[in-house]
Amino acid sequence: MNRGPTSSDHEQHQTEDESIYFSPLILGLVALSLLVMIGLALGHAALVALISPPARSPRPTPLLPPAPRLQAAPRIEFQEMKATQMARLNNYSWIDEEAGIVRIPIERAMQLVAERGFMITTPGAPGVAGTPGPGETEGDAAQGQRLFQELGCAGCHTGAPDAEAPPLQGIFGEEVSLQSGETVTVDEAYLRESILNPEAKIVEGYQPIMPSFQGEVSEEQLAALIAYIKSLGNE
Repeated sequence: MNRGPTSSDHEQHQTEDESIYFSPLILGLVALSLLVMIGLALGHAALVALISPPARSPRPTPLLPPAPRLQAAPRIEFQEMKATQMARLNNYSWIDEEAGIVRIPIERAMQLVAERGFMITTPGAPGVAGTPGPGETEGDAAQGQRLFQELGCAGCHTGAPDAEAPPLQGIFGEEVSLQSGETVTVDEAYLRESILNPEAKIVEGYQPIMPSFQGEVSEEQLAALIAYIKSLGNE
């Protein structure tokens, strides 16, 4: 007669099930699977990061101009602006230091105008030899004469037959022959070039001994020298 399972059989079966459930091999496989899955996830994330374009930094917010505002104290601001303008009108200051152009007080400017005199000319009218041209005054020619003496120009441009430089009396508006065989009309452009770059066009029969006055004279002084030469008549 068969006998049913005893309590010892039940305990043996339970022990076998527990030993199978807690087997180290199974736990190792589970852990290895988890590691593989984590590695795949990390690799995929790294691959996506390499392939995907870098995230663009947000554009900076454009700076907007300040909003219009009303003058808080218009009377005070007007007085400050007036004081600034008056200081400029009554003091010396550089306009272009490299070119030698300076701003002078308005009273001094009016005094110079009164001393030199003025003349009304038609803008664009051609200058006549021996007379001031447009924008020139007799005061410009007088200043040019002083510069002509101070710079030593009179020592060479004497007008004598044995002078080392060509005569300048009545030369404005005339044609002169050059060492190159060309002829040129003595106008303001020629005089300006001859003062700043005297070797550019050398008059026939003379040597290139004149020094350059580039950087030595200001634009105002250059204009005065040209005005003086234009004022020289046939003497």
